[in-house]
Amino acid sequence: MIKILKKTFLFFLFPAAVSAQGLGDDIGSLHAVLEQLYDEMMPLCSNLMGVGQGIAGFAAVFYIASRVWRHIANAEAIDFYPLFRPFVIGFCIMIFPSVLTLINGVMKPTVTATASMVAG
Repeated sequence: MIKILKKTFLFFLFPAAVSAQGLGDDIGSLHAVLEQLYDEMMPLCSNLMGVGQGIAGFAAVFYIASRVWRHIANAEAIDFYPLFRPFVIGFCIMIFPSVLTLINGVMKPTVTATASMVAG
């Protein structure tokens, strides 16, 4: 309890320590670091993404096949609508790099507009 009181007293004693005056510059440099990290990591992760895509494709096909097999074994009509969700999820995982590129393409104008607003 005394430590909390000491920290609170220090914050009131030194208000510059809790101000957010230079926070905009730090956020701008953080964005540059994250963009550089993204550009460096995408080629390095290509093998891992390929493995994930293969596992996701196999899992989606196996799930759909087992559900269709169960419908056939029970002599029921195959309902395709519930099978559409795992197909779409597997498809999105299969085209994951394209989905990331699409999200980047949509968000890039927002980021540049916000950066120009911060700059002045």
